[in-house]
Amino acid sequence: MPILYISGVFMGAVFFLLGAYYILSTDRGFQFMGFIYLFIVMAVFLDIHLMLEKIIVEHPFLNFGTFLLVFYGVDRSLNKNSLSRNHCGKKFLGPGKSMNIQKARAFHKDFYFRKPNWKPSSFNEIIREFAEKRMRQCPSMESGRYI
Repeated sequence: MPILYISGVFMGAVFFLLGAYYILSTDRGFQFMGFIYLFIVMAVFLDIHLMLEKIIVEHPFLNFGTFLLVFYGVDRSLNKNSLSRNHCGKKFLGPGKSMNIQKARAFHKDFYFRKPNWKPSSFNEIIREFAEKRMRQCPSMESGRYI
């Protein structure tokens, strides 16, 4: 019976670690809160709690293995030296500050007007080249120019 309690703790830790990874690895961690509410509403309609309960009860060692894999992955990705540099000097909107309208406005103003720190991937370059080639082939007033 104690193995079921431990399996439940590991299941909760997996969700906690995945949420912490998302919030700490992106600049848009505050948008994760909306996803949590959406997940709660969808869980009620899709009976996800029954599926999670079945996993906890019937497969506790698989749950433990999943926890180890997620813990290893999150630990490897969040223990980089660049993580603190990514968040250094940026405003952070905590749960208590979000109720203060002036602080929330200042955060959103700073967030939306700073430069993005992502670099375009090769896939973005391929899409851009395809769209520009297609637009050059069509006359200016045809619908093919506006993909």
